Amino acid sequence: MVDLHTKNAGDDTVSEVGELDSSVIEAYWPRVGETLRRVFNVASGDAEDVVRKLRRRLESEGRADTQLQFYHLDPFQVAADLAARGGVHVITADERSRYVDIAASAW
Repeated sequence: MVDLHTKNAGDDTVSEVGELDSSVIEAYWPRVGETLRRVFNVASGDAEDVVRKLRRRLESEGRADTQLQFYHLDPFQVAADLAARGGVHVITADERSRYVDIAASAW
């Protein structure tokens, strides 16, 4: 599996968010939403809403270095944090296994 959340499409590591290929960013958010739906059982509309709000907030309030650090996070961890809704969510072995299966087949 190619690690798209930290690489450009050309497989080059980036040091500034502006260097990221836009297709990498556009692929990142659906992965977070899909993980929310298929791994953490968040309703589709709720998943889309929370992902859209997070992305808008990051793009409007986040500094460039913060944005780059964010895109280095695995979509699984971002989805787990969103699924916890401000609380602590202990990731289960089953959730991790579902993510690995989804990532291996879909990405």
